[in-house]
Amino acid sequence: SAPPRHTITAVGDVTNTRTPLKTVQSFTTVESTTWTAPAGVTEVEYLVVGGGGAGGSVAGGGGGAGGFRTGTLSVTPETSYTVTVGAGGIGSNNEGAGSQSTKGADSVFSTITASGGGVGVRGTTNTQADWDGGSGGGAYDVRGPGLGNDGSYSPVEGYDGGASDGETTGGGGGASEAGTDGSGSTCGNGGDGRSSSISGSAVTYAGGGGGGGNVSTMTLGSGGSGGGATYTASEAKASGTANTGGGGAGAAYNGSSWGAGYGGDGGSGIVILSWIPPTPGISNIVFDGTGDYLTVPDSDDFDFTSAFTIEFWFRTADSTTAQALYVKRASEIASNIRIGIGSVSGK
Repeated sequence: SAPPRHTITAVGDVTNTRTPLKTVQSFTTVESTTWTAPAGVTEVEYLVVGGGGAGGSVAGGGGGAGGFRTGTLSVTPETSYTVTVGAGGIGSNNEGAGSQSTKGADSVFSTITASGGGVGVRGTTNTQADWDGGSGGGAYDVRGPGLGNDGSYSPVEGYDGGASDGETTGGGGGASEAGTDGSGSTCGNGGDGRSSSISGSAVTYAGGGGGGGNVSTMTLGSGGSGGGATYTASEAKASGTANTGGGGAGAAYNGSSWGAGYGGDGGSGIVILSWIPPTPGISNIVFDGTGDYLTVPDSDDFDFTSAFTIEFWFRTADSTTAQALYVKRASEIASNIRIGIGSVSGK
């Protein structure tokens, strides 16, 4: 038969909430490793961001952001899953044959892959496959732009790079919008990224890099929010922010020489996992420490005549102050069962 039910009355401003304490683990080192699902955990929330693409060399387009993917995935307790953090692309100062700026690398959690960002368009040996990525690289002259959502996912992991008008470059695509087009004397801006609060606070990831160009005659593009890079005259290269998947900025030209002419490196990717540890019960009760408690009316059901167990979980912010956790009263002034924390040893 079903156990007896008893009315529980809250006194004070007790809060009954089902907002559990989550465990969060971030993977930030560029490597391939594993994560093992803890005992009792059958679902995990994830954020997977690919490495950002490098900016194009010698006045090239902005690098595309790494792909942005988030959601929940069913897992098997005590089973290991692959975790890979993708590297950002490496910026080059070579526009001809030889070493070119590169696209970002994929990040992976189990079956979830976020594509690396496309490289900003410039190098003559790079192809459409290099410009395409999680988000696409910005265009240069009549070439490009790169296309986003390389993995053909729904929802999309990123957007296209901006186009060029033949003179100014496009910005790299971001996770929430395309890079803007170059026009007139203004190079394109990187597309903005997307925000996630999986870590416990809101952080924006996967912004595209700003388009590069001639700093004497053009306004260079700004990086998109979420780690996209913006070139400043004081640096040889402007790189995407590490662990955001931000795109690198296209390289700048100073009007008389290419100087260093390096496209900025893409920011490395990141993988963040969050899960709820298994706990008993169907609710969490929050007490603020001032006059709050729960009470249950007297009943013969509580007159135990044989061995019994009282079990509960609790968490306290103060283990040095005397606190009653459970009290069964024999009368208004006497207790026959009392469980609490002492004021001396915290036990």
